[in-house]
Amino acid sequence: MLQDRYQIMGTLGVGGFSAVYQARDMRFPTVTKLCAVKEMVNTAPDPQMREVSISLFEREANILATLDHPSIPTVYDYFTEGERSYV
Repeated sequence: MLQDRYQIMGTLGVGGFSAVYQARDMRFPTVTKLCAVKEMVNTAPDPQMREVSISLFEREANILATLDHPSIPTVYDYFTEGERSYV
């Protein structure tokens, strides 16, 4: 369970630096609301570089949230837990 909200149901795909999971949004307990959660692992060895990576991730998530196009998934949430960031 991520953020006490997203229950991971399975893996949709895995790449070099990220994975995409099918998840159920548990804020909707009476219906099955499925979504995709992309996980990016921050492997920067330097703590300062990790902070920069997180900042860039948050910036990208905010930019993506403003886009509206049928070929671009809608961004509803983003967060970081430890060395992993999610959108």
